[in-house]
Amino acid sequence: MEFHAIAGAVATLREACTVSSPELATSLLAELDELALTLVQQCATAVQSREDPRLLLAHAKRTEELYRRSIREQLRCAAAAELSAAHALPPETYDEIATGTCEYQVTAELTGGRSCYRDTSDLLAGWLNIDYFEARTRVADAHLLVARPTMAGTGTTARYSQLAESFDATDVDPRAVRQVARKLAKAEGPDLISEGTPSEPWIRCPDGRTVEERATDLLHNEDPRTATKQISELLRQQAPEQQSDPELGLFARPTRGAVHVFTLHTTAAGAELIRSAMAQADNPRTQAGAEARRQRTDLATGHEPETADGDTPAWLSTDQPAPEWAGVNDPSPNLGTTPATAPEPAPESGVTVAERRLNAVLDKLGAVLPGAREANEPTELATVPELAALSEPSATPRRIAPEVIVHINLEDLTNLADGRGITAHGLTVGPTDLRQMLCEAEVVPMVLNGRGQVLDVGRAQRLFPPPIKKAIIARDRGCIVPGCTAPVEHLEAHHYKKSWKDGGHTTVSNGCALCSAHHHAVHAGHLQVIEHAGLPHVLLPAHQDPLQIPRRNNYWRQVA
Repeated sequence: MEFHAIAGAVATLREACTVSSPELATSLLAELDELALTLVQQCATAVQSREDPRLLLAHAKRTEELYRRSIREQLRCAAAAELSAAHALPPETYDEIATGTCEYQVTAELTGGRSCYRDTSDLLAGWLNIDYFEARTRVADAHLLVARPTMAGTGTTARYSQLAESFDATDVDPRAVRQVARKLAKAEGPDLISEGTPSEPWIRCPDGRTVEERATDLLHNEDPRTATKQISELLRQQAPEQQSDPELGLFARPTRGAVHVFTLHTTAAGAELIRSAMAQADNPRTQAGAEARRQRTDLATGHEPETADGDTPAWLSTDQPAPEWAGVNDPSPNLGTTPATAPEPAPESGVTVAERRLNAVLDKLGAVLPGAREANEPTELATVPELAALSEPSATPRRIAPEVIVHINLEDLTNLADGRGITAHGLTVGPTDLRQMLCEAEVVPMVLNGRGQVLDVGRAQRLFPPPIKKAIIARDRGCIVPGCTAPVEHLEAHHYKKSWKDGGHTTVSNGCALCSAHHHAVHAGHLQVIEHAGLPHVLLPAHQDPLQIPRRNNYWRQVA
């Protein structure tokens, strides 16, 4: 095909796209629909053959947009198929559509007897060659976000009208909206529209707004990760009481091959200890983390550290004599006897065996050896050889010292009967656990104003000392880049107003919390940190945020 002919065809297509609702025959619409799919495939093949990364990225962006439109269209098709009773067409009509011989100008007629398909879900599963449960899920989601059938068979509005508008919006991921609608429907119970009484959203936030309205705001104003997390927390808080909480404790599960499986049920206080230990163990920038990673590597490879006893590991060696029942010195021990054992201690009052196991684990995590707290401090000045040296076996292994940070409002601190706190990992701590933490912890007061600004500052030096760094993290709660889920143990402090080399001071007001990856991105010029409303905010690249709106990460903040 000549170039001029192709250019003319493109001009015609461009003009056709400017018409909002072209008056076309039904048969022509069906043909254009098929041609559009073929054109998309041919364009994709041409893009792949060019091997131009710029063209590839532009194509990838359009492909993602096409995918999102396809998700919306899947639910619209499911709703329209249900309302038009497409499952009740005669068998020969389905054959004509499949072979392309259907005469669309003739009015469609429904079968008067038994139809080929039971319902719309059965039709979509067979017609589209998809799983039946996937088809049924599409129909259910269409009721939530597109349209619902009434008892008379007519269509009415979707169950969640505000989420339906977000589902159609181009700036919101339809997958996130579907997930929120499903969670909300599960919390509010089944829809009674089939009985003549459509269900309306009824779960409300403390401010009187429905959870649907609050969820819609989050979907439009937050990044997808933050919106999903906060909506889940909002539903967990506001949903009606359902089944009782599972039993606390540590439970052994069936062994899978050579792997022993345990299930742990604990409260927010215990979960914060475990989360802190996990985050520190995964952080190679700390001495304790480097030691923990080495030990885990040894366990995975089956390698044992070298010991003074040669082939015998240290934990199997002892200078104590063997007990009499071991029969080490008896050439013919009596194999029919059983050594005497100490009686099992009586169970603690009101504490189950599983809870005793859980307490033992938490006690081990909470036992801090001398010098362990210093081991958790970042090794920012360590060179590559020094970091490598940390992986070598040492006479005194560094232990993980879980660090629990709880953010408490002043009114909650003065009213511990009902007060609640939020941990650095975003967990809600109830009154009982909060009172226990305050009895056992060292409380460091940090005064914040209404906008979350820390009002006191520390001394100035190049590296941020732990007190100032903790104050910065208490203010920012996490990496300030929207959507970042790095735990607090992996955060670094950055001079964002004025760098140290340019005369900037190491103070809370001049620092912001960033994870290592985003810290490097800022120094590379890929991200910009500015001050807005007295707090550090991030300007994303123009191709990600054309409006250049100052943003902050709300992933670790409690939903309101």
